[in-house]
Amino acid sequence: MLVTVFEHWIRNPERAGLPHIDLGEYRRFVDFANLFKFFFIPGTGELYAVEESPQKPRLCLVLGVFRNQEEARSRLEEFTGLVRLGDVVRQIEKRKEGRPWLKRCYSRKKTRGSRVRR
Repeated sequence: MLVTVFEHWIRNPERAGLPHIDLGEYRRFVDFANLFKFFFIPGTGELYAVEESPQKPRLCLVLGVFRNQEEARSRLEEFTGLVRLGDVVRQIEKRKEGRPWLKRCYSRKKTRGSRVRR
């Protein structure tokens, strides 16, 4: 999970100009004053949440890289019921179990006699 300033993160050439899908999800965490709105970038596979605030800079949480929007939405469902931002961070860390989060979602092609590790 990457926590950063949204205004700087979004300007990166890797994501500048790419469409962002508004997932229509908002969450409020008891340890944070503002709502977070969730988005998915198909071009990079990133699921992120941005702080809904009129003040800048805004906080941005990159929650992971996924193969498609459906996989990203299923990850969002895992956060239902988590009321603290710290709980979300722990849930993400627990899921990756020592594997780099950028590579977690991309498995190798299965060949004869090999196992696909997830």
